[in-house]
Amino acid sequence: MNASAYPTVLNLYATDLLLDLDPVDWHSRYRLRIEMAKEAKKEDSEDIDRKKKTKPSHKLAEYVGEYENPGYGLISVELNGKKLKCKYHSLSSDLEHWHYNVFKTTDEFLDEAGIKIQFLPNLKGDIDKLTVPFELSLDPIVFTKKPSLDMYNPEFLSQFIGEYELAGQIIKIDLKGEDTLILTVPGQPVYELVPYKDTEFTLKDYQGFSVIFTVDKKKGVTEVIFSQPNGVFTAKRVK
Repeated sequence: MNASAYPTVLNLYATDLLLDLDPVDWHSRYRLRIEMAKEAKKEDSEDIDRKKKTKPSHKLAEYVGEYENPGYGLISVELNGKKLKCKYHSLSSDLEHWHYNVFKTTDEFLDEAGIKIQFLPNLKGDIDKLTVPFELSLDPIVFTKKPSLDMYNPEFLSQFIGEYELAGQIIKIDLKGEDTLILTVPGQPVYELVPYKDTEFTLKDYQGFSVIFTVDKKKGVTEVIFSQPNGVFTAKRVK
């Protein structure tokens, strides 16, 4: 599992027993090999591919969040003082900036330190994915950033319910169930709004379409901005 030497060690012990040989301390032998390999790695120029004097493209707070993969579960990234820290199930490690949007684990993480985690921005320029090389024989595993749980809170969503006027048309925002906003435009199908970040939602099944609600601290929600491939349109709240 994860390139562990234990299956090999177990195999060798079993072979000794089956051949009625005196068991060899295979565990110690492989432990020594691993330690020697680690020392050799330290002596190598492991940063040969490192681009020095670079910095992250975003503020560290923008990397924070939960990232999910259907098969591997969740990786959470949080801010630990002035550094990022990642957690995966019972494993955790501080992250050292390597170069650009690549960070390196500093603690034992999946049997070793030094695993490179790469953060990826989307077309909007927001960090929305990370990749981790969990399996050496496969491409890095992709984890997608999840929206904040607050965006599913009925109290948070209810502030957007209402009617908005755009070019003489009345557009309605309603709540379906307890945690799903829907958008109704005259003459068009009903659109489901998917939480993205802050007060921005994307249209389910429609690439490149999103709505952003403008919130005034005193007046509340005043308008909704539609961002789509053919332009940006603003609808003022009327009810």
